[in-house]
Amino acid sequence: MINSLYLKNWKIHSEKDFTFSPGINVLVGNMGSGKSSILQAISFSLFGTFMELKKRDVTQQEIITRNSGASFAEAKIKISSGKEKYIIQRKINEKGTNEAVARTSEGKLIAGPNPTSANLFVENFLKANDEIFFRTAYCVQNNIDAIVKYSPKERKEKTDELMGLDKFDKARNNCIKLRNQLLKRKAEFEKIVSELNIEEIKKEHDELIKEKEAIKSQEVSLKSGLEKLKEREKMILKSHSRLREKADFVQKKSERKELLEEELGRISEKLAGASFDKSKEEFLKELNKVKESIPEKNKLIESLEIEKESKNQQLLEIEREQIELESKKKDLAEKMDNIKELKEKILEYNIKDLNAELEETKARRKEIEKQFNSLSVKISEEKNHLVELEKADSLCPTCSRELSEMTKNELISEKKRAISENLQQQSQIKDELSQLEKREEMLEKIFKENREGLEDISKEEFYKDELMKIHLKIEEIISKKNSLKSEFESTAKKRQDLKQEIETLNGKREYLIEKIRLFELKDREIEVNKNLQELEEILREKNDILSNLAAAEREKEKTANEIQEAKTRLEGFENLISEKEKRISNLERELSQNEKYLGEIKALERQTKFLEEFRVALSETQKSLRDELILTVNEMMDSIWSQLYPYEKWQSVRLFVDENDYILQMKNLDGDWLKVSGYASGGEKMLAALAVRIAFSRVLAPNLGLLILDEPTHNLDDKAVETLVEIIKTRLSDIIEQVFVVTHDERLAEAGNNIIRL
Repeated sequence: MINSLYLKNWKIHSEKDFTFSPGINVLVGNMGSGKSSILQAISFSLFGTFMELKKRDVTQQEIITRNSGASFAEAKIKISSGKEKYIIQRKINEKGTNEAVARTSEGKLIAGPNPTSANLFVENFLKANDEIFFRTAYCVQNNIDAIVKYSPKERKEKTDELMGLDKFDKARNNCIKLRNQLLKRKAEFEKIVSELNIEEIKKEHDELIKEKEAIKSQEVSLKSGLEKLKEREKMILKSHSRLREKADFVQKKSERKELLEEELGRISEKLAGASFDKSKEEFLKELNKVKESIPEKNKLIESLEIEKESKNQQLLEIEREQIELESKKKDLAEKMDNIKELKEKILEYNIKDLNAELEETKARRKEIEKQFNSLSVKISEEKNHLVELEKADSLCPTCSRELSEMTKNELISEKKRAISENLQQQSQIKDELSQLEKREEMLEKIFKENREGLEDISKEEFYKDELMKIHLKIEEIISKKNSLKSEFESTAKKRQDLKQEIETLNGKREYLIEKIRLFELKDREIEVNKNLQELEEILREKNDILSNLAAAEREKEKTANEIQEAKTRLEGFENLISEKEKRISNLERELSQNEKYLGEIKALERQTKFLEEFRVALSETQKSLRDELILTVNEMMDSIWSQLYPYEKWQSVRLFVDENDYILQMKNLDGDWLKVSGYASGGEKMLAALAVRIAFSRVLAPNLGLLILDEPTHNLDDKAVETLVEIIKTRLSDIIEQVFVVTHDERLAEAGNNIIRL
């Protein structure tokens, strides 16, 4: 039983709590009041879905209350069965993720937060899934008597689906498809086997094995001969290697002799005409003195180089200082020229003191502006008085005295004269003001353009003194620079003289070294002659060694040719054996494949036989289950009918199983079974269909003591509505533990034990 339902952000229900009771619960409200969304919430709370969601007419995001800013929707349902009480809570997030938990009434978690875990708990508790719930307990609009309205084919399909018997049809069809595929495959294997000539393959296989053995026997003999040739080759190579070493040794000595003879010739050329006026020791002693003197001279050059670099650095610093002073001198000279030009420019405009004259001009302009503004006010007042005088009749507008025509005319003339004089004076002031503005503008322009120059005028004497100091400093630097140049040139000359001395010493050193080398060449000449005599002794055996080596080369080449010939023949045998083995392998593979095909054919025969037996078993099992289920449903309908139908016209109701239909029949007083669609009234059809639905619910989901009727009066006439109200009020609560009726029809409210108005 469903005890209560709590909704938050669920469609139009921002936050609602509904309490339900056993018996008849009627939800009454106009269209759009949220009745259907409550039924959807009950379905979703139990099974995680509802019809519109399964059909994708509604998305999960559309469940969340629109324009509320909410990011989730929540539904919490409390259910019970006897002493067992549980709370199922589900949450939909705006990103499409779901959460679901199942708890005991004390709050202990028993499933979740994974929705699948919660679904399994509910299905185990109710012993029913969402499909059974929607097909039996949940009646949508115009669907109570759907079983009567369906065509025979639709009624057969939907009833089989409800009882799960459609799975047998699918399994049987799959058996037939699979059996046909296996038979096709068996025929293919049989065709392949029939095309293979197994006897010819076996005969060729045996002949190839005999040929291979004969070739292998020849191969063994050839390998034995090859091994003997290889042993002989090893001995020849060993002897050849020793002779080659001797020949190489003699060749090297011969090449050495040629090199020594060439060297002796070069030495003789160099010693030709050489004189030895001093001993080698005397030349060495003189060379050592020269070598000792050169480093000393180089040290002096390095010292002078450092001194030269120092002088050069000082010159660079002085020149840098001179350049800076010349730059400052140039800047000061430019400033003095600018001061001179500015003074001449100011004199052109007859200006003695620019700042004073600018301030005086500004002050005079402000004074003239005040006079001009004062005259403007006065002229305006005079004009107003003139207008009032011209409009006046007999009284003066100023003093309210009597005013004659003559006096009025005199006053008007006097006012016009005064206005004319003031206008003339104002024009003169305006001209003077214009001249002052032009003068002020000119002075401002001169001041802006020569702001820095004006500042420099006050520093003219300071610039003159600075210019004189720089001039004296430059003369002092030039004198110092000339002195350093003289010192630099003197140091450079000393360094050049020392370099000249070192060059002379280097020449003498080369001369002495050459003399010493002549002594060394003479010693080398004696040594080379000695080495040549030794080589002559060694080279006397050269011809015999080379002759023996040539004979060994010929023997080596002959043996190598014989080995190569044997290898070539052996390779031919190996290739022939390999070809025979490949062919034998192919034939054996064909024989093996044939055996495999024969095994496959036998296996396929067993499989097709099993599938045919299985198909027959499925048909028999389906029929047996259908008969048992329909018998149980009919027994339940017979029991329900006696409680549901308040009249005597029809004794019972049943489903009659036809080959292509489940025919809903009612039993009359004579004991005859007649079709409901042909003999029953609209109300009787609805009762019969309701009995079928309740019976299936009791049989397929015995723990689901629940019936939901969504707008059951839709398209019913008044009499049918009265019958339905009477049945709900007096009969249904005795058959079903808890009934939910959703309606906009107030007549159904009187049938409820618990009425909820929306």
